[in-house]
Amino acid sequence: LWSSKKIFERMHEKSKPDLTYVIAACEELKTSEKFAKTLEIILLIGNYMNSGGRNAESFGFKLNFLTKLQNTKAADNRTNMLHFLADLLESRYPQWVNFKEDLRNLEKARRVSDEQLSKQLRGMKKSLTNLKKELEFHKNPDSIDDRFGTEMNASYSTLTRSTLN
Repeated sequence: LWSSKKIFERMHEKSKPDLTYVIAACEELKTSEKFAKTLEIILLIGNYMNSGGRNAESFGFKLNFLTKLQNTKAADNRTNMLHFLADLLESRYPQWVNFKEDLRNLEKARRVSDEQLSKQLRGMKKSLTNLKKELEFHKNPDSIDDRFGTEMNASYSTLTRSTLN
């Protein structure tokens, strides 16, 4: 039981910085007004380009579309949608151009391997499940003075709370 707790704590400490960066970057993306306005402009441009087609007046787009902005060529075949967007933002909406300043943790979060982080979180979940099973075994103490199960249950509760926060 004690070794399961220690294994979990080591796994938690190892994954905590990466998880913190990812959570902080997600929060920054959700709360950045400048980034939201830039996405709104991209949607409007896309709706204009698709007017009359089946995708006209879309309510959104998939995020992987952002990686395709540079592949969408203009009629002159020299510029692309990314150039157009940059020019538009600089000329009409300069207050939104520096949205990256709102996304301070994005670069650190980008370096986190989602595969590795998922693996670590699965390992932590498995460790917690094993710990919970072992705690069930110690639920009914052999004597009134045996506080091992009680103490470990309290520790388990603390571990699960700290993991969720």
